[in-house]
Amino acid sequence: MRLRHALGGSGPAERGAGTASSHRLLRWRRTGDSLLRLPSVGPLVVTSLISSVGTAMAMLAATYLSFRHANSLVHTVMVATAYSLPAAFVGSWAGRLADTRDHRKVVLVSGFIRMCIWIGVAVLDAVGWLNPWWLTVVAFIAGLVSAIQFPSWQKLERRLVPPDRLQEANALFSSAGSIAKLLGAVAGGVLITWVGSGWVFLLDALTYIPLMLMIRRIPDSPPTERPVQRERLRDALRYARHEPTLRLSIRLVIILTVLAVPIANLLPAVAAEMGNEAHYLGLLTAFYGLGGSLVAAVLYRMTKHRAKAQLVSPALLACGVSLVIIGIAGNLPRGEGRQIVVFALLVPIGLGLAMAQAVLSATVQVSASAEMEGQIIALYGAVVSLVAPIGAFALAGIADATTVWLAVAIAGGGLTIVAIAMHLIRQLELITAVTPQRRDVAMAHSHHLGRHVTGFIDPGQFHPLTVRRRRGRSSRDVPSP
Repeated sequence: MRLRHALGGSGPAERGAGTASSHRLLRWRRTGDSLLRLPSVGPLVVTSLISSVGTAMAMLAATYLSFRHANSLVHTVMVATAYSLPAAFVGSWAGRLADTRDHRKVVLVSGFIRMCIWIGVAVLDAVGWLNPWWLTVVAFIAGLVSAIQFPSWQKLERRLVPPDRLQEANALFSSAGSIAKLLGAVAGGVLITWVGSGWVFLLDALTYIPLMLMIRRIPDSPPTERPVQRERLRDALRYARHEPTLRLSIRLVIILTVLAVPIANLLPAVAAEMGNEAHYLGLLTAFYGLGGSLVAAVLYRMTKHRAKAQLVSPALLACGVSLVIIGIAGNLPRGEGRQIVVFALLVPIGLGLAMAQAVLSATVQVSASAEMEGQIIALYGAVVSLVAPIGAFALAGIADATTVWLAVAIAGGGLTIVAIAMHLIRQLELITAVTPQRRDVAMAHSHHLGRHVTGFIDPGQFHPLTVRRRRGRSSRDVPSP
């Protein structure tokens, strides 16, 4: 089983053209050859944008309620972990399901279940039963459904566009995801303050209706009916231990996951230092997400004229230093100055984290053999899903026992030390040197990161974009729709 993201392009010229068109698509220009003019693509983009806005609002409400119930970040981390954990266990089965069942039906059934989930949450909130324990159960079910749906959704996207325009399609849907994440964060915070979280959950459920009606109009597709090799994480671990590039990459992934990924889980406590209203959390989430949405453009400009670039260590250094400054600024008197510092520095933090994720995922991907590619992708996703809660609970415990500013400073200090060590130890240049092929994979993955809800590890967020190497040379293999 291979979990592929929608990505295409075969030669350097085509990849360069695809990248340029990706940035033009960010402006939503309906030109004569725009993908938005293809049958089903435009309506699907619009309806998925609406649904993603609702999801972002619902996740923000879940984060806000879980923290406010006991003024503890441990509850927030507990809910986020319940959402992300299923991806580590059902990813392989979900891939096999996507290979043997109609993608449209899987997405429709998953969407209907998620709609019922959020209606149920709205009812629980209305009767006063909603608490972190119910939110944990709901988050686990929602994460399970999302993990099952993810491979089928990717295959459904690829059915709608020509193979040579898959990279444009990836940028288009990811641009819509980035916009939805920012809109959902701001709108969710305002709506929670004005009308309450229950109405936000109900509104999220209603946003699935246009998407499901649109998907019903897409014709059925017969299942692939091909033998699928069962992925074994034990084989992937054995393979990674004997491959220096993979071994070092996965170590860096673990460090990044422990120190940086849980930063978003600290935002509710940071928002509480600014005020009790939910719109503070919405603004913090939006600024953090804004940094992540800029990574594709920044990465493209940084590697446009260089075959190799040291990208991971500068990204981590910027993220670490920004976190340390926020930790120090937290001890200043409350006021607009402190708020401006926090809001402004969340942008480079989100940017640095997303850039490091994109480059490392590309390194892991192109370093694996074609035979072990599926197993390594599964290992990568499992490592992130299982390690992230360790760092999240550790930082949450520090924040609850002391202050959230100390937890932020500790995470930033750790990232700064790692970044300096990476710069000084020459053997790690193997990790941070980005070849043109690796750069293209990182670009596509950075686009993909824009889809996901900040603060939650969404199923599929850390799955690299599949590259299959042909015998004798490395090249990009365009997956068939």
